[in-house]
Amino acid sequence: MPMDDRSPSQKRFGRSEVYILEDGVWETRRDNVVNTRGDAALARTLEAVTTPALHAPVNCFLVKNDFGRTLIDAGTGLDWGEAFGRARLLLNGMGIAPDDISNIVLTHIHVDHACGLFDGERRYFPNADIWVGSEELAFFTDPSARAAAPERRRDGFDIAGRLLGIYGARVIPANPGPLFGPFEMVSLPGHTPGHCGVLLRAGEEALLSLGDAVHFQDLQFADPDVGVPFDFSSTQAAATRHRVFETVHGRGWHVCGGHMDGFATLGRQGDHYVRVPS
Repeated sequence: MPMDDRSPSQKRFGRSEVYILEDGVWETRRDNVVNTRGDAALARTLEAVTTPALHAPVNCFLVKNDFGRTLIDAGTGLDWGEAFGRARLLLNGMGIAPDDISNIVLTHIHVDHACGLFDGERRYFPNADIWVGSEELAFFTDPSARAAAPERRRDGFDIAGRLLGIYGARVIPANPGPLFGPFEMVSLPGHTPGHCGVLLRAGEEALLSLGDAVHFQDLQFADPDVGVPFDFSSTQAAATRHRVFETVHGRGWHVCGGHMDGFATLGRQGDHYVRVPS
């Protein structure tokens, strides 16, 4: 695991302090995108990519407030090799041990969000309750859904089985709406069938963690129809982005995400959105 002595970025929302734990940086081919409006729109998308590859952070988040220490997602753990797994080092550098974490809210069941929960076949966070969307958990524990899924999209089924086997009754299925304290689960389907965001309310302010509704912030805020080939439903994911971007912009919410830089609000320029660091 790499050494990492950087301090995580943080922002206060009311009585909560939110820290971005960058677990690593993901790199992929420049053409590893789709556009639901078709080939001409995709060609315009690729014209906007000026680098040989696309890069995005892999984030999870620590929230410190009156309800203890909560994680939104848990990073990759050891599953993506030595270039990842930095979130654990960042927590350690903050003086936070695995048994200090009381709750973990998963946006969805993929390697870079859920495998940080595991220490081999043991719980890495022994005292944590794991909140996961009911629809997400039902899908990834359904044998018929597994059989129908393409091979490249089956990792979530294995992770769900591992999650239930290791954490057992600590896994709490949750429906969209209030969870505990200032946390709410928000349905953002498309990347996976039960993909959710996590909303943290703080008086007049709110922070929405978008999970994997956004992978490439510059491309997707400019054009919400841009997606990634490994979305379970590209059209549903695009519809979700249109809806949630309008909500975030209209309500003045702050956003962060599993593959976004920092904290931001959304501005509007014509028919597209602009990320405004906050």
